Amino acid sequence: MTTSKQPVRVFVSDEHPLLLDTFERCASESGFEVVGTSLSLGVENVAARIDASAPDVVIIGRRTLDPSWMADLGARLGSSQTTRMLLLCGTCPVGFDEGIRNLLHRWSAGLALLPIHAIATAEDFAAVVRQVYDGRIVMDTGGGGGDAARQREI
Repeated sequence: MTTSKQPVRVFVSDEHPLLLDTFERCASESGFEVVGTSLSLGVENVAARIDASAPDVVIIGRRTLDPSWMADLGARLGSSQTTRMLLLCGTCPVGFDEGIRNLLHRWSAGLALLPIHAIATAEDFAAVVRQVYDGRIVMDTGGGGGDAARQREI
């Protein structure tokens, strides 16, 4: 359970400017403090901005979550596996499940992997960010649509 009186500090990244703006606005309106943003085109840029902003939760949106892109980001963030991360994607390539499971087994902080359609409302968005902040690891196991019953903790 989140006990901090201070707002959760979030960093928002997406490869599409409209979605970046939407996620940033949703985070702000949900009471989170947006400490940094980045178009997620280059791993070096995203990692540098994450390091500079020291967020509690990193929100990354990608049309396709490429396992090599995520592995490179993880490596560039170094041993800072205390970073909590919410990954939103349009599609995941074949074989991505194995890559994300490897990441999960060595991740010590909260992590969520959800298809973008799993976030149906601003309240869903805020609830998932809070779950990640609280250290939970959540993956969508079904059709999404914000149905919490279809999400499961790993």
